[in-house]
Amino acid sequence: MGGLRLILGGEGSGKTLFMQNDIYEYANNPSDTGKNLLYIVPEQFTLQTENELVHAFDNTLMRLQVLSFNRLSYHIFSEVGISTQKNVTSIGKCMILRKICMDLDIKCKQGFINELSELITEFYKYRILPDELLIFLEKSGLYRNLAQKVGDICKIYYEYDRYIQNECISVDVSLDLLERVIGESEYIQNVCVWIDGFFSFTPQEMRLLTKIIQLAHKTTISLTYKPNSSNVYFEPVQTFQELTDIGKILNLEIEKVTLGKAFNNPRKFETPYANIYEEVENIACEILRLTRDEGYRYYEIAVSAANLSGYKKIIQGIFKQYNIPIFTDVKRDIITNPLTETVRALPEIAYRNWAYESVFRFLKTRMLHIEKDDLFDFENYCIEFGINGRKWSLPEWTYGRAKYNLEKINDIKAQIKEIVDPFTKGLRKEQTVKDFSVRIYKVLEKINIPPEFSQVWLSINNCFDEMVSVLGGKKVTAKEFSEILGAGIEGIDMGMIPPTRDRVVVGDINRSRLPSVRVLFLAGMTENALAIGDKGLISDNERETLRRLGLNVAHGLNKQVLRQKIYLYTLFAKPSESLYASYPLSTLDGTALYKANIIDETFARKAANNDFIKTKASARKDIGRLIKSRNLTETQLAVLDYYKTEIDDVFDKINTLKSGKSIQENLSKETTDFLYTNEISSSVSRLEKYAQCPFAYFAQYNLEIDERKIYQVDSLDLGNFFHNILEIFSRKLNDTNTPWEHVNDSLIDKLVNDAVEQVKQDDTREIWNTNEHVITRVSRVAKKSIWALIEHIKLGKFDVWALEHEFNTQIDINGGRKLLLRGRIDRVDAVSIDDKIYIKIIDYKTGSKKFSLPNVHNGTQLQLVLYLNVLVKNEDIILSNKKMPGGMFYFYINDPVLDSDKIKEDNLKTADILNEFKMSGLVLDDVIPHMDKGTFKSSNGVVLPLDEFQNLMNCANKKAVEIAENIVSGKIDINPTTCEYCKFKTVCQIDLVYAH
Repeated sequence: MGGLRLILGGEGSGKTLFMQNDIYEYANNPSDTGKNLLYIVPEQFTLQTENELVHAFDNTLMRLQVLSFNRLSYHIFSEVGISTQKNVTSIGKCMILRKICMDLDIKCKQGFINELSELITEFYKYRILPDELLIFLEKSGLYRNLAQKVGDICKIYYEYDRYIQNECISVDVSLDLLERVIGESEYIQNVCVWIDGFFSFTPQEMRLLTKIIQLAHKTTISLTYKPNSSNVYFEPVQTFQELTDIGKILNLEIEKVTLGKAFNNPRKFETPYANIYEEVENIACEILRLTRDEGYRYYEIAVSAANLSGYKKIIQGIFKQYNIPIFTDVKRDIITNPLTETVRALPEIAYRNWAYESVFRFLKTRMLHIEKDDLFDFENYCIEFGINGRKWSLPEWTYGRAKYNLEKINDIKAQIKEIVDPFTKGLRKEQTVKDFSVRIYKVLEKINIPPEFSQVWLSINNCFDEMVSVLGGKKVTAKEFSEILGAGIEGIDMGMIPPTRDRVVVGDINRSRLPSVRVLFLAGMTENALAIGDKGLISDNERETLRRLGLNVAHGLNKQVLRQKIYLYTLFAKPSESLYASYPLSTLDGTALYKANIIDETFARKAANNDFIKTKASARKDIGRLIKSRNLTETQLAVLDYYKTEIDDVFDKINTLKSGKSIQENLSKETTDFLYTNEISSSVSRLEKYAQCPFAYFAQYNLEIDERKIYQVDSLDLGNFFHNILEIFSRKLNDTNTPWEHVNDSLIDKLVNDAVEQVKQDDTREIWNTNEHVITRVSRVAKKSIWALIEHIKLGKFDVWALEHEFNTQIDINGGRKLLLRGRIDRVDAVSIDDKIYIKIIDYKTGSKKFSLPNVHNGTQLQLVLYLNVLVKNEDIILSNKKMPGGMFYFYINDPVLDSDKIKEDNLKTADILNEFKMSGLVLDDVIPHMDKGTFKSSNGVVLPLDEFQNLMNCANKKAVEIAENIVSGKIDINPTTCEYCKFKTVCQIDLVYAH
């Protein structure tokens, strides 16, 4: 019969130190040399405890083993001959549960499997078996929603329990099995046991603990226990009572050792800050002061955040600026690691048939070591030409020969196929889990895995080994395999070991166990951060309902809040000298935050230290704040003097940003000489782009920045399609020698259909072959628009003189340079009136663009005016002694829908529909009678007399010269009025708030 000793004391009273000294005495006691020594601590503390013992006692504890309850179970199983080959860890458990959910056709959202796994673990710990849960469900009379939820959980739980009973040993039942076989162990009967770090024990652990107390030579247990204390200590008090009851049942005389006052009683300080950045920066300043002025080492200091996920990146960034080495004590999941993404992408490539997203999920991990620029080009190629599915099986890709280096593109394709084909080739609809795993290994054998991923690779290997061990013979589809594998990988949390000792440990208040330190900083101590959420599949209210009806599930939120306070009080006693608690007063968006209530109990207010000389990187950004301050201290004045050379530069940039401009200068003469020769070749659309925004012109035509071309039909594709149809229609019409005014509906249908087929055949991207619904609409719109164009010709006296007319003209600009203007006019019409030739031009548009005189004057709508100016002054396509401007118009390619209430049945085609095709533009007053018959007008634009018309043309010509001169001068100012739809606004980075 063993003995039981309880070590009792408040937080910081030295219980752990007492236990470790007691272990050392037993280890060096000559009368106890034949006994084994066992130190049981929570799972997450085993490595740290071993490390502390080794450093404290100089490797003299050779007989000591530091184990958790679960690790003890496998140690005993090995001794008594129970095979653990099919041992199911939490990772294997997640994969089994995912397979069961598939078989039961239960949909799983992200995180569901992990929550389900935790709940089933809880059921085992509290001795709630599937049959008992089913009986409870039938008798309890739960309300409908909760009964349905518990019923679904019970189905999964039953299948899981049946699976592990037949196939393997699960981590959930290992303690139950250990309780049954521990009596066969010689090790446990000749061992002295110390149990430390627990506030309470689950029913499963308590039954095992009873066996250990009964069999071991002596058992010592520490408890954070304060007699007659508040209900905060309800768990340790309850545990103390349970251990006392065990002693009575076993007829043991319990030895009680009560420790006195707190062993550590650090000085405590509380400091509020405006926001999280100021808080972290001041913590960094204080750490630098402690290490620089007071001789502290970094490993003697720790930072614990109430919300580490919100603080981690900020701490890492600011501490790096201050050159403070840190170790972030968190378990890292590997779900986003490049190697993990590589493994998960392979089955996705198979079941999604080489979809773009799946392939580039695989490639962007960079495991294939393709050069970054080559990979970008390859991705752009695949996006532009819709590379997926059957296109990957083509022997060679020939799309985009003029734009891409096809030899390199096809080399990359071959490299990818060589790597991935061993997984995808010959893959049947269903394979065993083992077959899929072997296929993935064949792929990974061809990839040179970098050394920095060795720990991740080991974790993935273990995941595959367990997957094959517990599910290897099960047949699944590629998608199911991917989901099972994903469930296993999501359950992997990889612990990290500090690379060096002298680092500040950064941890989470609720999760990390910090080493013994002299100074501890508690960051983010707000009520929101410390609030315990209602997590898990069963809510707090549902837990209370189940407990009230007799199901012994874990306690709800009220008890969790009390448990958190115990952890916090223990943490407060961790530092031996100083404890700093800080909190931000608001979030970054200005929402007010409030300090945690627990701070008022033990902390004294301490002012923030804003008078500390920082490192250059961090101090530079504070120059503005210091300059605006009043009554500067000597230290702050010294900082300003030290960085005086940078002050002007900082404020110039601040003032530039406030004016709504980006920080940029005009191009230098060397740059403009490099970009522009004496003859500047341009188009009217480029001049208009510069008039809209000089910086956008610079980005598009000088830097040649462009948006990625996507394999889809966009507005530019539609516009080109319509223009090509009209061009081919006109050419074919000329081939038949049919005048435009004699074209009938049947000829329109035939020629448009032929033109559509030709455009589809000429399309190198093959995009129109997969968009038949768009083709149908385009054909309908083209036929209706061509009909309207022909009706316009019939109703007027102008004749069609040229189609798709290309021109080049030359304009002199300052500095001896010449502007070579090129363009193509969609249609040129002409009419002879009194020995003068009047010219009219038409530009086809797929959008509803309207002609605007103000836009001509500001340079953003020069196209029609300059085109007509070129034809009148410089072109010889019309043999005449004198050519005159007649008109300029935008024709909107359209398929109008008419309001039935406004349709006039007697002239449906000639009036109502044509009214929707009115052209927007400018017309000479003298030629209006020659454009219309009767009351119909084909223009809703502006009518001008000849002198004003000519003035407008001269104005447009001068504006073109002005724009060209600004271009060659290097002006690249940003025009914020055009930013809303500009594709370059992420490049110029203008602040639109200031700009407007």
